[in-house]
Amino acid sequence: MTKRRTPTDIVADILKIADSGARITKLVYQGNLNFKVVKPYLDKLVTKGYLVMLEDGRTWITTNDGKRFLEAYDNLEAFLEEEAATFGEPSAA
Repeated sequence: MTKRRTPTDIVADILKIADSGARITKLVYQGNLNFKVVKPYLDKLVTKGYLVMLEDGRTWITTNDGKRFLEAYDNLEAFLEEEAATFGEPSAA
């Protein structure tokens, strides 16, 4: 069974893709999103200061604040994976 991404996972994916600069098409395809879904995320990320559009009017790039978000996200994800591993596989009752 495939785990659905949370909104936080989607935000992290967008910020990772835009880290070195990306146009909206790249964000949509590499983020496995669609144009209708990605727009509200971009608006929110700009409002929070995590993403900006370059002067060319077509390229999105992750800001330093966005990179700090990604660092915290990656650290939390690694911690949760380590903790989950300590529980092992549940036994059948």
